[in-house]
Amino acid sequence: MSFEDPTDPLSPGWLVGGIGTNTGYILHTSAGGAAGTWTQSSCYEFLAPNFQLGLCGIPTQYGVSVLGAGDPQVFSGGYASNVMIREVGNANFDPCASPCEANVNPCGTNVPTWVERDASPVSNPCDGTNPPIFATARISNTQACMVGSFDRVQLFDHDATPPTPQIVEMANTSFTRLKAGEFINASKGCVAGQGLSVWYTSDGGQQWSDVTAWGCFESHQINGLDFSDTGSVAVAVGTAGFMARSTDFGQTWSTLPAQPPARHAVDFVSASTTVYAAGDGGSILKSSDDGATWVAVSLPPDTDENLFGVSFATPLVGYVVGENQVVFRTTDGGGTWNTVPVLGGDPLDDFFDVETWGDGTDAVLVGENGGYYERSGGRFVLQALGALTVTERLHDVEVFDGGDHVRIAGDNGVVLFRDFGSWTRPWSQTNSPIHELSFQNPDHGFAIGNNFVIAEYSGP
Repeated sequence: MSFEDPTDPLSPGWLVGGIGTNTGYILHTSAGGAAGTWTQSSCYEFLAPNFQLGLCGIPTQYGVSVLGAGDPQVFSGGYASNVMIREVGNANFDPCASPCEANVNPCGTNVPTWVERDASPVSNPCDGTNPPIFATARISNTQACMVGSFDRVQLFDHDATPPTPQIVEMANTSFTRLKAGEFINASKGCVAGQGLSVWYTSDGGQQWSDVTAWGCFESHQINGLDFSDTGSVAVAVGTAGFMARSTDFGQTWSTLPAQPPARHAVDFVSASTTVYAAGDGGSILKSSDDGATWVAVSLPPDTDENLFGVSFATPLVGYVVGENQVVFRTTDGGGTWNTVPVLGGDPLDDFFDVETWGDGTDAVLVGENGGYYERSGGRFVLQALGALTVTERLHDVEVFDGGDHVRIAGDNGVVLFRDFGSWTRPWSQTNSPIHELSFQNPDHGFAIGNNFVIAEYSGP
């Protein structure tokens, strides 16, 4: 669903969907979506069909974005790489022309029409299938981005002549879930996820290249990725103990010996060559040479919870968090660990990320059911999110300026900002789960998640 003006309760808007894969529909409202104001925008023409249906139908539509105002362009994406663009006032376009039969799809000459554009689909190298398009996002009044399965990224420029999608494909990959990512600066960064694949960009995400060389592993995924302070070294960790390393700012990667079990998080210690990785069964690894070699670090006996988050303020002081509200803290580089009590929430809630800074005294963590906790008096205490009500699972948290600024991401496209104690929920332009944030400062960063969602924030 998308509206011309999300702040106007009476704004015109569009809703897309369908049943199964081949009965798509596009609905329009002229009054903010109020009951009784929805009508079907039902004139379709296949100019470059890649999934032909009878009776002038279209494939199921998954995402829609509105660009401009007045008679805006509307951009929708769907099954089998289908792309529909709403065109208004096109004198050279006959909305009732072949292949639509006039008695099936009678269209008036001034009715807005939907034109299918060639999406030039890439194929899944694992099975050769064509990619669905799962989401679209408004970038500005003139540009939108569409993302989907099998590395589909498309930019739509409203001001082009004629308005046509520009294809930007992340080549030779096939997967839809991004679980990890980090940007060195506003231009360079890497994202990773399902299939053990890593992609690199040097232009702020406009173009991406697959920089992995270990093939297609559709049943596995990378869960965590982090860069050193300088950005020259990076480490990625994943299922089955997968580990990989880059020494050229993320441009090329090589695998390291696997370190089972599954690893979920990795953290470079600031101003240090020390790196920590956390995973299943209470497993923690430590490196003292920028991730080149690793040794196991033991938690207290009988600790077998899966660990999902790790953060160190110094090479000696840090935290790990995981299942069932488990939190451990070390002050000697992992030699010994102490349980940190938790006040609030459900004892069965899982924690997914932790962030510490300074000397390691202060820390925050996030988890299930909208849980945000701050360390106070030697324990983590559940905090209210101002006037916001959040029940989604929260995946990632970042902190700036000694806690003055907090950035959080989670399921259903949730992004939360806290600035000097005040909470806001900026619109992330997606409903997909966001697994990772990568902010260079409180006013600029990226959100990374399912369905190849990579959203850039620039504020305030």
